[in-house]
Order: sequence, then structure tokens, then C-alpha cells
Amino acid sequence: MLYTQATIRTAGVVTREDKTDRGLEIQTRGNILVLNDGAEWWLTRNNFTAISKADAQIIFDAWIDAAIAAYVEDVYHTDGVKRIPERATLP
Repeated sequence: MLYTQATIRTAGVVTREDKTDRGLEIQTRGNILVLNDGAEWWLTRNNFTAISKADAQIIFDAWIDAAIAAYVEDVYHTDGVKRIPERATLP
């Protein structure tokens, strides 16, 4: 697995060809992107830098802590479903 700290906000960063032709798989965990091995080409193309899993976990944990601290009950479960951000171990 590859890890990078990034937020995808624009169209075209991940193309259909990236997924279908090159097998790119991306999981989003807060502000951490988890990519399949061999996707260094995608990181390079988008000017992202790979980070270690340990560093990614530290950044993700801080993101979760901030989300929990900012938790506003009315915002996170207006439909009656409680959605408190939870800690998790990155894959």
C-alpha cells in the first residue's frame, strides 16, 4: 500500500483510464489517500509525495481527533443516525 496526505478537490485527478486501464484503487481516510502498490506514477503525475504508513497513521489520528473535537450533534446526525468520527487503523 502507498500513502499520501492529500485531498482531491478537482475533476480529472483520477480518470476513468486510471481506474480501468491501469488498475488504480484509492481509498480515502480523512486527509489520507491509500493507494494500491505500484501507483507511484499517479503520485508523481499529481505532485503528491508518498509517506510511510506510520506517518500516515499519525496524520489520520490527528484528523480524527480534530473531527471529534469539532463534533456538532445537529450537523452529524440530522437524520437520527449518530455519526461520531471513529479511530481506525489504516490498511
